[in-house]
Amino acid sequence: WCGFELIAALGTGAIAQVYLVKQPDLASRLVALKLTFRESFESHWLATLQHSAIVPIYSTHVEKELYGICMPYL
Repeated sequence: WCGFELIAALGTGAIAQVYLVKQPDLASRLVALKLTFRESFESHWLATLQHSAIVPIYSTHVEKELYGICMPYL
């Protein structure tokens, strides 16, 4: 999906699923990718915050009706 390579499912919530994926176009690093069918402003809110207890947002992606938030895999 959007150039990411799925490795494993990490968890499922009420409205989203989180996957461990490889990002081949950027050093093949491992990242967490949260996918949902609902458009959300969560990534915009989180991107405005900088704190050691808040996971930063690397990027957001949209393909058809699926929304993704790419974050570090910790």
